[in-house]
Amino acid sequence: MHSVNKSIITPKKSSMKNQKPFLFLFAATLLVACSKDESMQQQANVQPVSIVDPGIELKNRMLNEYALVLAKAVQQKEFRTLIRNRAVQKFDGDFDVLIGSLESEVLKEPNCTVKELMSNVQKTNPLLRCIGEASPESDLRKITSVMPNVQVSVPIHCEEWDPSQFVPLVAVLPYDYKEKPGNKITAYDSEGKVHILNADKEPGFPVLVVGRSERVNEQGNLDTAGYCVHIPAKPAFKSMSLLPEYPDNLILTHGSAKSLLLEWTDIVGETGYEVWRMSGTTFQKVAQAAANDNNFVDVNLTTNQKYWYKVRATTPTGFSSWSPIMATTASARSDNEWLKIKRMKFSTSALNAVEGWICGAPEIRLRVVQGSEGGATNVYTSGILEPNKRGDINNVWWNKEVTIFAWATSVYGTVLTFDWREEDWLTNVDFPLTGSYEDKKSGGAVKVGGSVLIKNDPGGDVIGNTSVMWWQEKSQIYDLSGFQWQFTY
Repeated sequence: MHSVNKSIITPKKSSMKNQKPFLFLFAATLLVACSKDESMQQQANVQPVSIVDPGIELKNRMLNEYALVLAKAVQQKEFRTLIRNRAVQKFDGDFDVLIGSLESEVLKEPNCTVKELMSNVQKTNPLLRCIGEASPESDLRKITSVMPNVQVSVPIHCEEWDPSQFVPLVAVLPYDYKEKPGNKITAYDSEGKVHILNADKEPGFPVLVVGRSERVNEQGNLDTAGYCVHIPAKPAFKSMSLLPEYPDNLILTHGSAKSLLLEWTDIVGETGYEVWRMSGTTFQKVAQAAANDNNFVDVNLTTNQKYWYKVRATTPTGFSSWSPIMATTASARSDNEWLKIKRMKFSTSALNAVEGWICGAPEIRLRVVQGSEGGATNVYTSGILEPNKRGDINNVWWNKEVTIFAWATSVYGTVLTFDWREEDWLTNVDFPLTGSYEDKKSGGAVKVGGSVLIKNDPGGDVIGNTSVMWWQEKSQIYDLSGFQWQFTY
């Protein structure tokens, strides 16, 4: 392996304190470094991947060529500084810069625009000349017209990067890149040498990445729709108007913490009602209600304890038949209590599984699904949840409060399915979301309900999903194979 030009990557002594971790990890993670001649031969002998769409093949060639030229151009300190300063502005929520927005920027040294600098570097680059890609009609000059959403990003260590001291590698992300374990990323240094980076192992130094934007469409317009929060309208309540011969339409709901509310339909000719409860193996009478009094509040219950109820009417001649038996579990929550997420974090392996370092921080989307026997409803969709950088959520808690809604059990039920996904905005897919529900008529059993189909959505990377039950401890930490989250309590 040949040594890398020390004048390019070695920081000044005055800045060694901040840059030593970059230099050490830079040397440790470079997998391949070829000489100029070897690199040119390698470029000439690479066989293009067979792609059905010739347009994608063209775009990939343009991206690769641009990355190669950019790696040479960023030797210019002012240009590096410009890229870094624009990236930290996070115009789209990540450390990205549209190449089209850079081209007209004027550099004081060597007194030219960025577009002119890139063109001059290309014309004088022996490597590009060697492989026959440098010409006045080069694709480099029209890359932004072919791909208005082409960008250069700094997905890792952008804020720590001192561009006056460190010259980064420039990696290329193919137009049709698909995230999968074991991906290898091609990167170039300022001498045109090829370095192969492991997409599963995050380098300890900043890397520039040339590719198409996930958040800007093919027309060059920023897509902000992904950041919207959606809560569908609440379903209407059904009125009760029938008067059966026994207490019908028994409804068991949650009230304040550690309490349950029992309601039923009043019947004609009764003298009162008896309420019976079971928490073990035997029903016992717990309340005697007066005539026309068709509700009962059971208080001071034990949290996470299941209770069964049944009601019958008293009449001048005896008793009515029993109502259907209903059951649910007491909770420390109060009805209509706001449901808020407090924090979340990934293990390193779980983070790499859904978003490789080359793509920067994960774009997380939460959906909450309410299930029923006949189907499911997507009752909440968050906006994009994205930490400032990968390190903010990688093996550390990211304190991000997400307000979902006031959890009214009469509206949303007592079981909600939380579905977490990392969004790849370059690929849209259809996927079903299944909801669960509590069947109080079947002893409070939690059952799998129906599904709702999410169509043409970028959430193809599943982080995980789980049922959140009304009676679970509010401080519980939910763990989805390396992705953890917790409610505010």
